[in-house]
Amino acid sequence: MSPATRYALNAGAVSAVSGGSLAGGFAYLAAPGAAWAAAGFLVVAATAAGCGAWLAACHGRSPLAFLRALAGGALLRFLAIFGGAGLGVWQGRTQALGYLTGAGAAYGPLIGLELAWFLRRGWREDPRP
Repeated sequence: MSPATRYALNAGAVSAVSGGSLAGGFAYLAAPGAAWAAAGFLVVAATAAGCGAWLAACHGRSPLAFLRALAGGALLRFLAIFGGAGLGVWQGRTQALGYLTGAGAAYGPLIGLELAWFLRRGWREDPRP
């Protein structure tokens, strides 16, 4: 199994757990906020998991490929978080807070997974060919 596939499976498991914790908090959000929280979670989880898998696929290749994946992933995550939050602000305060709640519930655990993943890979093996 490729490193990108293993990373994507781990990201799916982490997203399922953090999504369950977010769903438990839906009772405290107003109806529009809960819908925006779910949307924020799904958009940011998909973006972060995809960018992490891209980074895992480029790990060990040329430094330029890894740097492209790192910069491109950061840009895509930034657009997913702040683009959705901007749309939420346009709709209202409850929607913006809901979106940011969902985005945070997805982003925090997935960035933790990404840091742990590459820290472990860096200690176990030399990524250079």
